[in-house]
Amino acid sequence: MGARKKRRSEATNTLKTLKKQVEANPHFKGMKVVEGLTEEKMSAVVLDFIAPYRELATSKAAYEKLVSLALVAWNASLMEGAARQALIDKARQTILSSAGIEWAKDLDQMLTMLIKRKERYFANNKRMIIDFRVSETKDEFRLAIISTP
Repeated sequence: MGARKKRRSEATNTLKTLKKQVEANPHFKGMKVVEGLTEEKMSAVVLDFIAPYRELATSKAAYEKLVSLALVAWNASLMEGAARQALIDKARQTILSSAGIEWAKDLDQMLTMLIKRKERYFANNKRMIIDFRVSETKDEFRLAIISTP
């Protein structure tokens, strides 16, 4: 199997696994994940969204954290009022419980920058991101995303 075909197969398998996990999650009971919609791939959109910060993530763990933070900002930008603040507060609490309170100012600044970036450059994209997976190849990190249509 050629390298390109192998990468495509790995990406397909990652996406299939992610779909099964989302469909099995009780929060999404009865939801069916579908493919073949006409919108651009959400993973490509998110890669554009995080592009200015990509060089900060030099390991898979760091890349996953960058994507996680970006997705919190993305989804928060689609919410208003109390729902937005609840999502930010929950993510903030989770992150600071492991990173330490000394990171609070940096976290708040990064979330604010990402939300503003989403609202400025990706305002017309109203798709909510449900889940993601990062896989690593020899040369790069690959991103699979499940989102609303």
